[in-house]
Amino acid sequence: RNKGDVALFEKELQNTDASIKTAAIGALAAQGIRKEPGVMEQAAELVDMARAGNAADIPKLIAALSSENVKIRQAAVQAVNLNASAEMTAGLIAKLKDAPADVKPALIAMLALRGDKSAQPALKHEMTGPDLAVRVAAIQGIGSVGDASSVSLLMPYASAGKADEQKFARDSLERLHAALQRGPRRPRRALRREVLRPTDFAKAKNCRLD
Repeated sequence: RNKGDVALFEKELQNTDASIKTAAIGALAAQGIRKEPGVMEQAAELVDMARAGNAADIPKLIAALSSENVKIRQAAVQAVNLNASAEMTAGLIAKLKDAPADVKPALIAMLALRGDKSAQPALKHEMTGPDLAVRVAAIQGIGSVGDASSVSLLMPYASAGKADEQKFARDSLERLHAALQRGPRRPRRALRREVLRPTDFAKAKNCRLD
């Protein structure tokens, strides 16, 4: 064991570059010195990974969302939100498919925050699931990633769903209507005819979109 190298490697444990810090931990381990990073260091590394923007790190960041440590999970959420890539969105959609029910609302909220239309099919699927909290999250989230095709799915919840389903279905309808109103002139006319059918809105009690 070279004491000079050990000192150098231990110094690099304070490096703000996550890859250098990880390499230093590995180098010390090779010399029989265990320097496992603490929770805060692991959390910082996740954020550093996200800022680096390497696609190869996306699976690690998504996996950290399931950590048993709440600080790691919080850092993972922050890290994922820092990466706006299509690859990250695809990874979240894939995780949502097989995630347990207690995790799905948070994943849905993250997808909704991204506003990527590619998440729309996944959220539409979750709107029809058996878990109320998941359905409510999906109903709320579809207002951020949906389009005119989402209206017919929201209407039953807006008119006859449970309390939270009604509340968030009507909110999503309002947001979709506003988004369609802001759209390009020609497509907006076609979409508005689909969205603003009086016979549909008559079914949604007190659901005014104009």
